[in-house]
Amino acid sequence: MANLSVLDQLAAYGPEERPGAVVHALRQLSKRAGRDLVLIARLAHEAHAQAYWSKVNRKGGEPYLSEEEFFNDVMDMASWRTALRRVALGRAIAALPDAQRESVADKLADLGVSRASVLAPILERHADDPDVILQWIDKASTVPAEDLQKVVTDALATEPRKAGEPVDRVAGYLRSVMPSLEARETLEAFLRAGRRVTDGGTTVGILVAAFQECLGAWSGDKT
Repeated sequence: MANLSVLDQLAAYGPEERPGAVVHALRQLSKRAGRDLVLIARLAHEAHAQAYWSKVNRKGGEPYLSEEEFFNDVMDMASWRTALRRVALGRAIAALPDAQRESVADKLADLGVSRASVLAPILERHADDPDVILQWIDKASTVPAEDLQKVVTDALATEPRKAGEPVDRVAGYLRSVMPSLEARETLEAFLRAGRRVTDGGTTVGILVAAFQECLGAWSGDKT
């Protein structure tokens, strides 16, 4: 019996028992899929952080011309935004303390990758406070999926600063007006790119540096 496929097992149920058996199978398969998708997110973050797209080739030997092309091919994703959501979730999990990372990852898998991806900014914000993260995971399981993004965005916009954290009203404003997680991730990517080529400074200066870096890469002539 253990070697039979799910469909073979379900075929053994009669009309009365089959609805409950199918629902149980759907729940179990969804949990399995959730674990796989969370693992994909963690590996996608590693691939992104280490720029694997520039270190490997396609199956035919041709190099990838961009990271977007790499993710579209390797992860079979037609949407760059979806790939960014996976990367953001993986990065958030990687930021968690070693002692809590696997248990939180398991809970995120049970929550579902869509809701977990929306929580990514919360995970990064509270990476050093697993209790807050667990509270958010419990909360996310009770909030309708279509409302969760607004709940997270509002919480991030009104959340008090941590002790010693500098005020950055420009970055805070930009984050608060981003219309989606994808847009917020794009903003964060630009901020990270700008910080890599500057010694800090204002958010505006960091973004200008990121724009110059990207314009140089796109044109083939860095400024």
